[in-house]
Amino acid sequence: MRVRVYPLLWFLLLIVFGFREKEGVLEHAFAKGESLQFKINFGFLTIGKGTFEIASQAESYLGQDCYRVSVKGATTGLLKWVAPVYDEWGALIREDDLTPLYTFRNIREGRYQLEEQVFIQPDQGTLTVESLKPHRKVKRRPTRYY
Repeated sequence: MRVRVYPLLWFLLLIVFGFREKEGVLEHAFAKGESLQFKINFGFLTIGKGTFEIASQAESYLGQDCYRVSVKGATTGLLKWVAPVYDEWGALIREDDLTPLYTFRNIREGRYQLEEQVFIQPDQGTLTVESLKPHRKVKRRPTRYY
């Protein structure tokens, strides 16, 4: 049995030298203003659509420049009337080290509704979760600390 060494050698060289970071420059796999659109199909029927967006300009949050990332998804067509879904998630992520500082989600799935915000303090190692129930008279639940 003959073992081929060359493909393994090329693979190891690619791993060692191919994935190095440039000196002092951190490159991200995304860019400001980037947007992706998705269609969700069940057979030949389109049952939903979604988008992933990064804002074209930096946003300042707590004195730091951040990326604003948002993801939206919804049902379409006849399914929108049978099982309506509209979900939205978002985050503010620090530009320099990609640490999230704030996230939110607004969920609308039929009768179920939820609005939630998470405030992250990475320096203190804590996060605060605020949940809002939009369909009730008392909208704020007690804030939880983790």
